[in-house]
Amino acid sequence: NIQETCNDALEELASNQKEVLTVRSYCFLPLKLAYDTKLPRFCILAVTGFRHLLSDPLLKATSLNPNKTPLAVKIVELTLRYPGTNDEHFHEIYKLCLAVVCSDVREVHHDLIIKMLELCLEQA
Repeated sequence: NIQETCNDALEELASNQKEVLTVRSYCFLPLKLAYDTKLPRFCILAVTGFRHLLSDPLLKATSLNPNKTPLAVKIVELTLRYPGTNDEHFHEIYKLCLAVVCSDVREVHHDLIIKMLELCLEQA
């Protein structure tokens, strides 16, 4: 349930200071659940949230766990599964691509970004 996940994340984040990677994971899960609904409005909000997770300077990870899939890769792969159905959704995905390309995130292979943009162009 998205609401329960959001409430759990808020409680956990408010309880005390957390590492950046922990904060990002708490924020990612409700956004992923919203995106997985495939409801246009939820997807648009989720993609906007993904973009903020990647571009917010307060959420920049200083150390990465080599055993986990990087957040940027998870986000791009998620958007590849369901590229959207309307112009506003495509617009948010384009902004997400721009955020990934223009940020200091070096976790995403360029082939994934190109594939995401191709899917949006095919749907448009």
